[in-house]
Amino acid sequence: MPQERQELQRLVPRHFNIMELCLQGYTQRDIADSLGMSQTAISLIVNSPVFQDELAKRRSTQQKMTDEVSVKERTNIVSDLRQKIEEAAMDAADVHIKNLKNENPRVAQVSADAILDRVLAKNTAPTHITVIEKGAIELLQVALMESAGSRVAHEVPPIERQDVKNVPTPE
Repeated sequence: MPQERQELQRLVPRHFNIMELCLQGYTQRDIADSLGMSQTAISLIVNSPVFQDELAKRRSTQQKMTDEVSVKERTNIVSDLRQKIEEAAMDAADVHIKNLKNENPRVAQVSADAILDRVLAKNTAPTHITVIEKGAIELLQVALMESAGSRVAHEVPPIERQDVKNVPTPE
């Protein structure tokens, strides 16, 4: 009478050892050789539903941990690169500052322009033109007259009413 195959009901420590080797990518033959078991026994263990369920859970956990490490590694790489870029920018700024005192006026001018371009560009925010209705202009004129005297109010020319209120400047 042929012997019936028994399914695993629960996992024992040896099964967890096999599972760790599976997670590390070893073949069933390699696992059998390293643990001194037959390949058939390893195959029965590895193919059991209980083992497969636990293996899937551990693979999922392992993948999540790998993803988290990858995010941390990418964050560290980006942080390191930002630091290197900032250091390089400081070195470039030092070169421009030294060039400001260069005897050649063209070199000094180029460095001055480069510094000003970067400083002014950093401090320039996008602007919007706001069109104010005629009634608001009149109120502003009255406020100007009260605060600065009638001389200033007479210098402000009246503005015609506009229907458009906030018009962004083209970028």
